[in-house]
Amino acid sequence: MMTQRRVKTVSRKAFFRGLVAGAAVLALAACASGPSTSSPSEPGTSESSTGQSSGSGDPIRLGYQTNIWGMPVHAALEGGFIDDAGVTVEATPMVQGRQIRDLIVAGQMDVGTFAGPTLIGGMLAGDVVAVGLVAETGGTVGIAAGADSGITSIEQLRGKKIASESGSSIEAAGLAYLESVGLTTDDFELLNVRGDNMVAALARGAVDAMIDMEPYIASGVNQGIAVKLVDFGEFDPMPVFVGMSRSFIERDRPAAVGFLRGLAASAEAWNADPSAANANILAFYESTGFKADLSVIEAASAGLRVQVEMRPEIAEYLEALAAKQLEAGQIEEVPDFSKTIDTSLLDEALNS
Repeated sequence: MMTQRRVKTVSRKAFFRGLVAGAAVLALAACASGPSTSSPSEPGTSESSTGQSSGSGDPIRLGYQTNIWGMPVHAALEGGFIDDAGVTVEATPMVQGRQIRDLIVAGQMDVGTFAGPTLIGGMLAGDVVAVGLVAETGGTVGIAAGADSGITSIEQLRGKKIASESGSSIEAAGLAYLESVGLTTDDFELLNVRGDNMVAALARGAVDAMIDMEPYIASGVNQGIAVKLVDFGEFDPMPVFVGMSRSFIERDRPAAVGFLRGLAASAEAWNADPSAANANILAFYESTGFKADLSVIEAASAGLRVQVEMRPEIAEYLEALAAKQLEAGQIEEVPDFSKTIDTSLLDEALNS
């Protein structure tokens, strides 16, 4: 169902600051558009790796997102890289990064993946520590137009109907991008459509364009329904972080380092030859009932900048995001990033 609505316009943001466009996004998980899976989004449905845990001997309780943003972790698990690093993992795929964060805060998970707004909330609420990245994901989010709409440029969106998932960080990134090129919400009609229904809305002609994420954009293009106009990779990197609870790090630092070592090895393999990772991702999506062929998954995952290291600009990104959250009243203070970003585990993983 689609509902017409008005939203606040957002301020133009410089490179690495586009995500924090408006107050609405700051309270939401950064993966709101992820597809539902056959695994419930509650703790208890998990898969264990077969490696031998270091340190305390307890398996790492891991939550990762089921949308394209979590797929580098899925590939690391399915490819055996975490096992090879010598750690045991109980992995639970979950729809929302916010759910994962809340379980870490509650002491029911050790490691999770989530984007910046969710991470900062965890830093303040439960001493969640950012230890590395899953990927920079801005290239997996963008704007596509209907293939029969006649729209071939962003400027032609003026006066058109655009599908977007209300309140999601993907919507916020899209509105920030449109604002940056001179289009405000007075220039188009914004319709609330769930991410996995947008291609169908394009096919019916119910909307002219969509702000969405992969693999839906690539699927629409593959079916001849959509034409991709832009992705946000150069506008907003949209980093997805690996967060760990401080108590887990203190309890079993060797396992924490081992997990990062496995994730780093998987990222290296992904970048050298993504074919095995894409095959694992395709199998995952097929298990959820999402119909796609390998070429769609390849196009979708091409927008991921898979890396575990945090570039120096990422700290600046988090600082800008936290400042905007504080201004919007979503947080009461800015985290002490000197204590809540810890790259020492990753340094140890990469040099051991």
